[in-house]
Amino acid sequence: MKGDEAVQPTQKLDTRRRRRLRANWASHEPTIPLRPFIDYAWDNYDPNAVASYLLAADKGFYHQKKILYEGFCTWVLCPGRSKLREDSMVYRIAKAVDAAEAPWRSNAAESIPTLGDFVGRLIHGDRRFFQEVYHPTGGAMRVLGALPRAAFKRALAKRATGMLEAVHMIAVYHFHLTHLTSKDYDYALSKETGGAVVGRIFGSTSNRRFVEDRTIWKKIDTVKNKEKIIRRSKDKTKALIAMEYKIHSSTFAIQAWDKSRPSIAYAYAAASIPTGNGRTLLHELIDARSTFKLHQHLLVEWCGRARYVIDHIIAQCNQERGNTERGGLPFEFQSCVLPVEPRSFEPPALFSLSAVKITEAYKYQRKLRADKRRKDANIPMN
Repeated sequence: MKGDEAVQPTQKLDTRRRRRLRANWASHEPTIPLRPFIDYAWDNYDPNAVASYLLAADKGFYHQKKILYEGFCTWVLCPGRSKLREDSMVYRIAKAVDAAEAPWRSNAAESIPTLGDFVGRLIHGDRRFFQEVYHPTGGAMRVLGALPRAAFKRALAKRATGMLEAVHMIAVYHFHLTHLTSKDYDYALSKETGGAVVGRIFGSTSNRRFVEDRTIWKKIDTVKNKEKIIRRSKDKTKALIAMEYKIHSSTFAIQAWDKSRPSIAYAYAAASIPTGNGRTLLHELIDARSTFKLHQHLLVEWCGRARYVIDHIIAQCNQERGNTERGGLPFEFQSCVLPVEPRSFEPPALFSLSAVKITEAYKYQRKLRADKRRKDANIPMN
């Protein structure tokens, strides 16, 4: 009897209705792989899966796309900084929890505020958010361990300078392929020549503005009654973000390129998408001002332009053509960008490139190369 009772619950699960539902589910393969959030967006970051969810018509669970977009933007700028990427998502996770609790917390203020928090999570949030995101990522303790928002913005702006170096190199490639002819140069397009041209055109000790400065200068009196000028934030809740960056030597540009390889296509594509007031999507990313609500309408164009960067710019580099012919992928980038329809675009005016500047840089590199050959052959220099 006990044996029959042990088998009976299992047999009840296998009903005709359940079999029909399983067959129906198997016949409709989902377009997006059903994977736990912790797998594709946290531990084993998969930019293709994240981009697929962001582009999907399905709204997803509670605040899913807002959280994914926050992490995706950080990955684009700093693909090797997993802690920074996670901190950006933790900020959005905390905002989602607060959005669920706040209305009910205020209603329960006269009785038990914690009861309002519980009711808000239960009614306004949903179970998948807490089961897949909040608790697996560490919950309240992970929120406490994240960088404060102001510190995060400063860290992001600082770490993004390497990506800016790589973006300038792609700009040179793009202009080269679009506006130069073979008579203008005698160099094969590669990261070495690109780095040399970037170092020649942009490399100097002068700083360049890129992100908005959110500070004001304020005069104060010192102990000795002398005026001292200090920087004060307009809003204490906002970060003091460095608004300038430097382009370094060609060697540094190549190093930055290698570190930025997985997401360089998205970063350069973002530099070509205007957002108003002379700014681009790349400005908004570095300034940590881009959100899913503000810029979701740009996602299709962004992904299409990133595909164009892979297929029509990076793939034309000399060493990468050989790699592709051998069955490889250009810089192993292709797998990090969705296989969508490419969307062509002109070299962004942001970088102030011209055929004259690039050809002069090529001529300078040609001279350096000739001088090196003479030196190696012990031929007197002119």
